[in-house]
Amino acid sequence: MGQDNRVQKVVADAVERGADAAEEIQKSIAAVPFDWLRRVADLGERVDDAQQVHDRTVSAVYDLVRGVNREVARLADRVLEAPHGNSPKPRPRRVSGSKPAAHAAAV
Repeated sequence: MGQDNRVQKVVADAVERGADAAEEIQKSIAAVPFDWLRRVADLGERVDDAQQVHDRTVSAVYDLVRGVNREVARLADRVLEAPHGNSPKPRPRRVSGSKPAAHAAAV
């Protein structure tokens, strides 16, 4: 593994760990008002449900960050493995549920 690949891996790992830490911090900060509501008002299950929705939403956002990080790392691997001066051509990617460009133009 070359120096460039090691740097790419260190950066990708740092982003992954940073996303993990940020997710946990955001959830723990948000837990404070949810805990306060449980003590002050008799809202019980409603507060629990709201916190679960919040936590799932936060997790989905950070899962997206991790997914983008993985894709960037894959692209970096391809670029670093290409002979110098010959960057690989990017492969077109479809957004989930979208139509290919040729089909979309015909519609």
